[in-house]
Amino acid sequence: MSSDIDNRTIGELRLEWKQSIAQHGRRSVCWADLDTLLEDMLKDRLKLERRIKELEGKPHVKFTGVWKAGAYQPGDAATHHGGLWICRAATSGEPSQDFVGWQLAVKRGDAR
Repeated sequence: MSSDIDNRTIGELRLEWKQSIAQHGRRSVCWADLDTLLEDMLKDRLKLERRIKELEGKPHVKFTGVWKAGAYQPGDAATHHGGLWICRAATSGEPSQDFVGWQLAVKRGDAR
């Protein structure tokens, strides 16, 4: 998500623009307007980055296939004895035996 321009400060971008304008002989622009625009863009970007981090930190379900002995983390989902189990707490226990670590989500049966 980040590029070279994303990591520069407003001051660095302002200096770069001034140098470009001086080099190419263009009239200067209203720096206050550019500063305001850049500050708004940076604020929006920071809000979006915080939101992405928040969303990525929320629990989610990850299907791991048929249960086999090993370590499972909250959000892992596995099938066991025909049912679908969701891991609620870090565990290495068997779903049909560890009711603290696992929650039955779909019971075995005929789908109609």
